[in-house]
Amino acid sequence: MEVNERVFKMYLYLKENSFERNQVADLLDITSRQLTRLLNKWQDEGILSYTSGSGRGNASELHFNINVEQAFINHFLKNFHKYDIPALQEILNLDMSESARKVLRVCIDENLYSKEEEGYKRSYYIDYLYRIPERIHPLEKMDVALATILVNVGERLYEDEGNAISSQLVLFDEWQGNDFIIHLQRNTRFSNGDLLQSYDVQYCLEQLSVHKKLPAIQLIETPTPLKIVIHFEEKIEHIKLILSQDFATLYKLIDAQILFTGPYRIFSVDDTAVRLTMNDYYRQSRPDITDLIFTNDRDYYQDYTVKHDYHILDDQSYSSIDFILFNPQPSLSFEERQYIAQLINHPDIEKREMSRPIKMLKIKESNEWVTRFIETLQQSVAIDIIEVPFSTYIEEPLHTFGVDMTIMNERLVEARLGYYLLTEGKFSEWYSEEPESKQLLDIYTSKHEGYWPYFEKRFRQSLRENAWAKAIKGSTKQIYLPSTYKEIETTLGGIPSYASIKRVSEVNRHD
Repeated sequence: MEVNERVFKMYLYLKENSFERNQVADLLDITSRQLTRLLNKWQDEGILSYTSGSGRGNASELHFNINVEQAFINHFLKNFHKYDIPALQEILNLDMSESARKVLRVCIDENLYSKEEEGYKRSYYIDYLYRIPERIHPLEKMDVALATILVNVGERLYEDEGNAISSQLVLFDEWQGNDFIIHLQRNTRFSNGDLLQSYDVQYCLEQLSVHKKLPAIQLIETPTPLKIVIHFEEKIEHIKLILSQDFATLYKLIDAQILFTGPYRIFSVDDTAVRLTMNDYYRQSRPDITDLIFTNDRDYYQDYTVKHDYHILDDQSYSSIDFILFNPQPSLSFEERQYIAQLINHPDIEKREMSRPIKMLKIKESNEWVTRFIETLQQSVAIDIIEVPFSTYIEEPLHTFGVDMTIMNERLVEARLGYYLLTEGKFSEWYSEEPESKQLLDIYTSKHEGYWPYFEKRFRQSLRENAWAKAIKGSTKQIYLPSTYKEIETTLGGIPSYASIKRVSEVNRHD
């Protein structure tokens, strides 16, 4: 589908005039017969719907099936090099909206449309992921593996830095009553060259609303290509925090292909590996690492790190926490939950009788320490183990397994642990309806961020006091890099941003 200047000219003309074949043909400087062929072609491509009139007057009906303005801007960006100066000026002189004209003029002035053609040396980096997601999409069930890919191929409107929320995509935002208004930066592009426009953001926000990730939306409007207005039922204090989460990664679907705006794009996916290569249209400088390969073959990865002289970054690691989580619904008493929790740190305490064997969910692919830990518990408590593959665990809600407890590993986001447990991962499947959970999320919605730390503390305290959860140990995934590289940035949740990796020579040059 190509929405070129002919389609755009006709679209602008028909905004103010009714369709008359001869006049439209004259506008496009073609014959009536040529126009008919073009209309049939554009209809086949899904751009418009056209019904040819018959009899005197040639009364015909035509309406557009797509956002022509948005599609033409993307066509213009991709084909800029084909236009000479008079042709550019002619396009800017068309009777379009001022907002569309501004976007086109800015793209010309800032030379965003020029794809980098200079030669460069490709550099590869291989890392290990415990699973390869079957589908890479922000609204799939989130875990570290999926988040790692999304962080490196995509971007969100906002980024949570713990003590502040920043943005690379938003020029500025504001509240007007219960309306949240976002003005986009003008230089963000998808990996196929399309400009990120308000209509793309609107689609993503509407999908978040459908999937209950974005509350209390009445309407989303896009008055210009770079302006979004979200009408809420009430002011949502933590809207930026919501839009900074991994599930809020911006994307675009074209012919079943998903596109993102981050430093890398998805090159290939199979059962054992995901390959990412750099996004040629990314607005920032080309990363030192041009290609990423994630493998779920641990032996291959470990062998590769030895052969290629990988070293550990001593001051950087991904932090997570392993803990027992009890089902709040089954009939384990408080005393029974408390006894099991005490066994974690004091396995030699006096044994007590349980009302029945404990049903425990275990992931088949769990580390060896999980098996050893369960065996230690079984010396004091009768445990029936329900073992499932990770794919089943991630896809099925926890309540479907009919168990009393499980072992979880979640990213350690210290400042907002309760919030992230309740909005990402499996924790919320058992605890989203608990009064303490609803209260915490209500505080994030209705109170400004000064209130959040106090209620986070209260939420953790309620988990301990009710013996709903018990930490087992902290975990770290250390980051390995080839000897020719150092430095890497991570997100608040510890996910590496591989585009931030620097060559040693580059670092030394700036020392």
